[in-house]
Amino acid sequence: MLNTPTAVLERPMRAPEAPTREERNPVRGRDITTALASSLLRDVDENALLSLIDECWVEVRAPADRLIEAGHPCEHVYVVLSGQLSAKFADELGEPRIRLRAGDCVGEISWIDRLDAPATVTCAAQVRLLVVPKDALWRAVERSHALAVNVLRVLSRCM
Repeated sequence: MLNTPTAVLERPMRAPEAPTREERNPVRGRDITTALASSLLRDVDENALLSLIDECWVEVRAPADRLIEAGHPCEHVYVVLSGQLSAKFADELGEPRIRLRAGDCVGEISWIDRLDAPATVTCAAQVRLLVVPKDALWRAVERSHALAVNVLRVLSRCM
C-alpha cells in the first residue's frame, strides 16, 4: 500500500529537475574561491573555468538530506563548498565511513562511467554545494587539459 510509511521509504529516489537559469543561485565570490581550491578545479585555465562556472549553480542542503542514492542515476557532480557529506557504499553495513568536506567532490564516478551511483551520499551537516551539470563538465574537460588531469586524479583516488 503506497500510503504506509514503509512504502514511502522504499520509493526509488528520482533525480531532481535542474532549476531554470532564473531559479539558480549564482556562483559568486567566496564560492568561486573555494571551488578554485577544490581537487576538481585547481589550476584550470581561466577561460575554461569561467565557461564552466557559468553553467553551474549553488545549492544549500539541510542535514540528513540525501544527495545521491546508491543504485540510482546521478545527474551532477557536486563540489563541497562548506559543510560535510557522508558516503556509504551499497554493500557496506553500519555507519558511513567516508566523510567529504570543503574542496571534495562527489558524483564523479557515475559521471565517467554513466552507471548508477555506487554509494548513498547524505548531508552530515548543512552543506553548500557547487552543482556541476555532467554535460557542462564534459565540455569543459574537452577544452582544458588541466581539468582532464584533475578528473583523472579524483577518479584514481576513488578507486
